[in-house]
Amino acid sequence: MKNKTVIVTGAGSGIGRAVALKFARGAANVVVADVHEAEGKRTVQQVVEQGGNACFVMADTSRPADCANTVQQALERFGALHCAVNNAGIGGAGVKTADYPLERWEREIAVNLSGVFYGMRYQSQPCWRGAAGPSSTSPVCWA
Repeated sequence: MKNKTVIVTGAGSGIGRAVALKFARGAANVVVADVHEAEGKRTVQQVVEQGGNACFVMADTSRPADCANTVQQALERFGALHCAVNNAGIGGAGVKTADYPLERWEREIAVNLSGVFYGMRYQSQPCWRGAAGPSSTSPVCWA
């Protein structure tokens, strides 16, 4: 992944942060996308401390415009997009179905399902363009 660009959503903590740092160790350019600015910027700092390149994009993956902007920022900053890890997600309310708050359910679907779709919708074409070399037959866009 040396000099390749990857978007990692939910990269402000947990698995997303670990994935971002792993890509950084492989010399990738990392676009850290998260709804939590302080945590996202902390991940960027950790990437830079490891000698990597990174930028932070404030993004709520449940909003298509934020997903489109994340891709645009990746292209403006690094010139291409080669990979995406649509990792952002939120946990459930942990109550019986009959007691489950509808607002909470709608938010979970928006982030955990629609957010992946929106991300891949905007990432796919730039990933195709960013796939380099004659043996590249498909972009690497992970959900």
